[in-house]
Amino acid sequence: MDKNTLDQANSIVRTINVLGDLNFVINRPYPQFSCNDKDVNSASFGGETLEQLKMTIKDFIGKRKLELQNEFSAL
Repeated sequence: MDKNTLDQANSIVRTINVLGDLNFVINRPYPQFSCNDKDVNSASFGGETLEQLKMTIKDFIGKRKLELQNEFSAL
């Protein structure tokens, strides 16, 4: 394995781990989102809005993790 392949593998593993962290956060009853001076309290969302947001993010996480695992296997 050359350095470039090792760097790619490490990047994929880091991304998979961060997606796992995001999955943990999104599975909380009221996940929180922050960026600089903005905080979004998901408790303010209506129930349907929050559930759709969670479902969208969970679907994305699942698909992306599978893509990354396949990419990792191909290295």
